[in-house]
Amino acid sequence: MSFLVTICDDLFLVLSDTLHKSGFKHQVDILLHIVYAIESKQLVMPINSACPDNKVYFKEYLTTLLSSKFQNVTKVKAGEFVDVMFRTCGNKEQFKTTVRDFLISMKEFAQNNEMLFADERQVLGGRDNVCRNNRMRPDVWRR
Repeated sequence: MSFLVTICDDLFLVLSDTLHKSGFKHQVDILLHIVYAIESKQLVMPINSACPDNKVYFKEYLTTLLSSKFQNVTKVKAGEFVDVMFRTCGNKEQFKTTVRDFLISMKEFAQNNEMLFADERQVLGGRDNVCRNNRMRPDVWRR
C-alpha cells in the first residue's frame, strides 16, 4: 500500500507545477479516488504498518507532505486543506473546487489560473452552443 504515498507525492508535485495545468481534471480525479477509498474504508490493509488507521495516517502524511514541499504552506493551512478534502470527497465538484482553491492560495497559480477552470468553461461553452443552435431552428422560434 505504500504505492499510494508515492502516487500522492507525485500527484501534488504535478498539481503544483504550472506546466501541467491542462491535466488538472485528471489529476484531481485520481486524488479524489484515493481520498474517497480511504475515507470510505475501502482500503482494509494498513498503508503503514506503524499506524493501523489509514485515515489518520494518510491525513498526517498529506499535511506533512504539503507543509514540507511548499514553503508558503504552513502545517495548519495544510491540515485544514486535508480535512476539507476528506469532508468533500463524496462530491466531485466540491472536491475539485477545494483543490483548485488551495492551489490558487499557494500562489503557484495566482497570476495564470485559466486552465484550472477549463472544465467549467467547456460545460458552459456547450450550453452556449445549444442556445445558439436553438435560436437558428425555426421550430424553436414558434415556442
